[in-house]
This record gives sequence, structure tokens and C-alpha cells, in this order.
Amino acid sequence: MTREELYQSIYTHETIYIPPQEEGSAALEVALGCSWHKCTFCDFARDEFCIHPLSRIEHNLQILGMLQPENTRLFLLGENAFCLSTEFLCQIIDLVAKYMPNVHRIAMYSRADDILRKTDEELRLLKSRGVAALRIGVERGSDPILAERCKGVTSAQILDALHRLEQTGIDYFVTIIPGLGGREYSHLHALETARLL
Repeated sequence: MTREELYQSIYTHETIYIPPQEEGSAALEVALGCSWHKCTFCDFARDEFCIHPLSRIEHNLQILGMLQPENTRLFLLGENAFCLSTEFLCQIIDLVAKYMPNVHRIAMYSRADDILRKTDEELRLLKSRGVAALRIGVERGSDPILAERCKGVTSAQILDALHRLEQTGIDYFVTIIPGLGGREYSHLHALETARLL
């Protein structure tokens, strides 16, 4: 197989979405879709949510390790890969150490409630195992707009999740959607999001 064919064999879709700051990171698909999949504004999570079996992840890691043996950064693909259990994430990290031993920094997408479901001990463990950064869609800081758009979390929960990451040493980056409240809620959206930030 050519390099291009090998790359095509380890991804479900032709286009891979990773944050701009992760440019250059190796990308490992561990899940598809979003575990929440209810936000009314989202056009990102088109797939039904599923977690890949560890055997498939290991197979893809073997190929990725051959293609990018010197890469030191890895991004776990899936609309919110941090929803995976701590045990399963640690199993993936063990395989990363086996097939891509130069990787020392792992990042992925997360929802605020994915963070809140993990204990501080779990967050510290994942940090010690190389989970360095999470990309979180905050979207806005206004509870009425969060509720209307079916985000599934409140601004207080988002703030709690971010504070817990700060306390455990995991970096994070947030996404805000400026026009999400529309004209009617633009003022509320701006003020409440500024307050949250």
C-alpha cells in the first residue's frame, strides 16, 4: 500500500478536523460522533456516536506509528473523545507508548460534562499519563441560550469544569460562537459570555 492508502485505511472520512493549534499532531481516530449529539446548532457531529474497539485503535496506531514515528504530539479524534472512561483512555495511552514512543503530549475534544464526570484523581492520572490539553466548545456564557440550544450544561457547570482542569494542570482551549444568540439575544450573549470568560 502507498502512504496515502495507509492513511485512508485508518480514518472513516476523507476530511479530518483538528484544531489549528494542533497542526502537525498525529491524529488517531478513537470514536465517531458526539456522546451528547443534541445541540441544535451543531453541524460538526454528523456521525452516530460510537467508540472504536481497542483492537481497531491498536491496528490504526501500528500504521500511524509507521507513518509518523518521530511525532511527539497526538490528537485523539472524536467529537468529544474525553467522554471515554479513564480506564479506556489509559489503555489507549499504553498502546501509544508501545507504537509511538516519542509521543509525550496528547490532546482531544471534550464537553464540560465529560470533565465533570471524572474525579480529580482521574484528571491527575490522565495528566500524568500525557493528556496535556482539551478543546472545549463553551459556545456562550448565557444560561437561557445554552438551554434554548440544548447544550446540556449550564454556565456554572462549564466554569466548574474549567476550574477543575486548572487545578489538575490540564490546559484547555475554548470555542465561542459569537452570533449564536441571534440578533434578539446578541446583547445578552455578549455580556454573559464576557462574564464567564
